[in-house]
Amino acid sequence: MVKANRATEGGYPLMLVWLLIPLAGVAAVISTAGGLIRVQSMLDESAPLLEALLGGGAYLTVGLALSALLLAVAWAIGQQHRAEATRRRMLSALNGLVISKSDEASELPVVPAESVTQTSDRDWRMDRLLEELAELNANVLLTDKQLEIKRAHRQGLTADRLVASIERAIAEDRFPTAEELLEQMMARVPDDPRYQEQTSRLVEARAAAEDADIRQATGDAEDMMAVGRFKQAEEIAEALLTKHPDAGGANELLDRIRSQRQTVESEQKQDLYREVETQAEARNWRMAVEAAERLIRLHPKSAEADLVAAQMATLTDNARIEQARRLRDRVRDLLSRKRYAEALSAARELVASFPETQGAIDLRDQIPRLEELAAEENQ
Repeated sequence: MVKANRATEGGYPLMLVWLLIPLAGVAAVISTAGGLIRVQSMLDESAPLLEALLGGGAYLTVGLALSALLLAVAWAIGQQHRAEATRRRMLSALNGLVISKSDEASELPVVPAESVTQTSDRDWRMDRLLEELAELNANVLLTDKQLEIKRAHRQGLTADRLVASIERAIAEDRFPTAEELLEQMMARVPDDPRYQEQTSRLVEARAAAEDADIRQATGDAEDMMAVGRFKQAEEIAEALLTKHPDAGGANELLDRIRSQRQTVESEQKQDLYREVETQAEARNWRMAVEAAERLIRLHPKSAEADLVAAQMATLTDNARIEQARRLRDRVRDLLSRKRYAEALSAARELVASFPETQGAIDLRDQIPRLEELAAEENQ
């Protein structure tokens, strides 16, 4: 019966609104028609046009004013009806809530943004207002002991959600996120005994992940060092240090790589310098030049490279003389075996490559004779 009365009460304003709107339309139509009839009748009576228009305009103005008044009244009644409906909805929601239901409503998580977009902002704000009013209503009715029990219950639920999020973050190696959640837990539920447990779990998980990363990086770096790729090994250690800046193992790995690189490079420089000296003493000038060029290319800023660079001109000249002598000796050997065509080819190479050497000067005048002998050999 109460519901029927409320429905009837809510229907009267709407019926009045729907009645006033057609009346406003009828008033507008009648005033327009009356104005036109008045203009025509005055014109039929030979009244001036301006006077006829003014007379008809008076009818039209009165009718339109009455229509506007009716529409304004209908709008005001509609606004009042909506406000009253909202008030009744709030009172109904408050009267229908019990303390246990209020507790459950108060523990609902905050509505996420993506859910809010599915309903209108007005509806969402209204729901939040109703929840807050229900919470206030419930708290007013509770005793101090009941409020304490309710507060403990809410803190327990908050702690449960935080613990679940922390465990998920640790399992996924999202340690910074786990730290932030632990900070929230300390701020919101500082007395929960699981805080220390989760803190210990985070420390252990981070240490285990750190050890695994160090082992992996150490193995990869050692593989690079085994083939002399120290730059790549350093990059691996630096990446590890960026990921775990406080890890002692990462710093130790980087220091070991750099130390070993310095040792290997020092030994390599000394070996190359000794090779240059050994080949020069044995008058293997071409091999001495190759060793010197390798030393300068690999260690351009070293003291050994500076020493070799100062000797490079002499080594290069001696290497050219050595090559010229080898070609000259080859020409003589081929002539002794009467292989004139090959001797001619070697002689031309000597004259073209080392024209300033004594061997080239000696052979230059003999090339025509070698050409004749080579031609006879081919016949």
